[in-house]
Amino acid sequence: VVSKNDLTGTITRHFHQLTDLVKLDLQINRLEGKFMELITGLSKLDEISIANNMFSGSIATSIFELQGLRKLIAQSNYLSGTIPDALWNLPRLAQVSLSFQQGDGISGSIAPTIGNAKELQAVELQQLNLDGPIPSQIGMLQRLRLLSLDYNALEGKIPSDVANCLNLVQLQMHSNFLTGTLPTEIGNMPDLKVLSVSANELTGTIPEEYGSASNLEKLAIFANELQGSVPAAVCALPALLIIQIGEDVQCQCAEKCEYVAG
Repeated sequence: VVSKNDLTGTITRHFHQLTDLVKLDLQINRLEGKFMELITGLSKLDEISIANNMFSGSIATSIFELQGLRKLIAQSNYLSGTIPDALWNLPRLAQVSLSFQQGDGISGSIAPTIGNAKELQAVELQQLNLDGPIPSQIGMLQRLRLLSLDYNALEGKIPSDVANCLNLVQLQMHSNFLTGTLPTEIGNMPDLKVLSVSANELTGTIPEEYGSASNLEKLAIFANELQGSVPAAVCALPALLIIQIGEDVQCQCAEKCEYVAG
């Protein structure tokens, strides 16, 4: 663990001799070099934490060799290429944080194989260049608590299957190209606290069923093509702190509603 040390340069080639290394924590430095070269030969890794550095290159399919990997925390680097399908086949994978890559960034789509990562609890893929649909297989992730896909170019409908993630606390899909209506099934998510789907191309109204999301604290739906009124049952949610809406949506609980320009 050598995080937060203002280290610079590249990692020595002898680093690969640390074959029994379980945790690699190099966060918040100014280290550089190719990501896959960094972890080659370190097959016992349980956690890779290299956030806030200058590591570059792509994530190769050979990452599947790290069968014990639980956490890949690599946001704010210069990683590029696509997210390999093999990543989601790692049996112990619990956290993937790849947001905010500089340079060309990470592109491509989210593979349906994400549904194989049954231990996933947090997926953070913000501000990348991801496109295509959100795979319905996300609904197979029963342990998922955080799904953050903000600031991408994802399209298609929000899959209703996401409501099968009953432990989900934060669902963030702000600023994409999502279409269709808000899935009514989201109202059945007992632990959901934050639903942020603003700045998309959603139509229709706010479902009455959202009045059953008893732990909901924040609902952000502005900058869409939604109309109608905020249901009274949503206004009455005991934990609700704020509803961020556009000018075409009416609100009868003014103390909770904030109009945000699109």
